[in-house]
Amino acid sequence: MDENINQDIKKLPLDRILINNGYYYDKEKTSQNYKVVKNDNENKIIISQTKNGNYLYFNKTANNN
Repeated sequence: MDENINQDIKKLPLDRILINNGYYYDKEKTSQNYKVVKNDNENKIIISQTKNGNYLYFNKTANNN
């Protein structure tokens, strides 16, 4: 059962969830290959989707402390 949950999480459309929670698409940075969402504090998340349908998310503004 845990394997099914992990597979479902990989297919979660985080961009839509973020859009519903104060983020918006960064139209200057978004391309055919990946989407970039940001909020008013300039926190950015880069989103791409693999050929098998899984999503990859990168936090562009991760704190390096």
